[in-house]
Amino acid sequence: MAELDPLIRLYQKRVDDKQRVLADLYRTVEELEGRKQAMLDEIESESKVVESENSIDTQSFFGAYVEGMRKKIARVDDELHKMELLVNAAREEVREGFAELKKVELTAEARAEVEAKKLAKKDSDLMDEIGLDAFRRQQEED
Repeated sequence: MAELDPLIRLYQKRVDDKQRVLADLYRTVEELEGRKQAMLDEIESESKVVESENSIDTQSFFGAYVEGMRKKIARVDDELHKMELLVNAAREEVREGFAELKKVELTAEARAEVEAKKLAKKDSDLMDEIGLDAFRRQQEED
């Protein structure tokens, strides 16, 4: 039977690569969420400034500013939605990779058990033969 250790290492590398991709996607999602939160915080702080000034010019410009920021936030939300789809696909790939790896590992374990049983049987048969030879010699001497 062929050794499965190289195949196990290959599958493990594939899983590791897929996990790295997933981690990168998670980092991107965190960055996007951070940008979105920064924009929301900026809108909130600017609205406090506008309220404190109580100027008509400032309030009129503030409306346009908020509209522009909301469009930017909508674009970030679109990117987050796309990233969510990519993350889900990457998670599924990692899951599939683990499943493939586990199959090979279980096959290797089963093969190792079979080999261990064969070796134990061979040892047992050898010991039985040695015991029988010793018994025969003793019978011949008596």
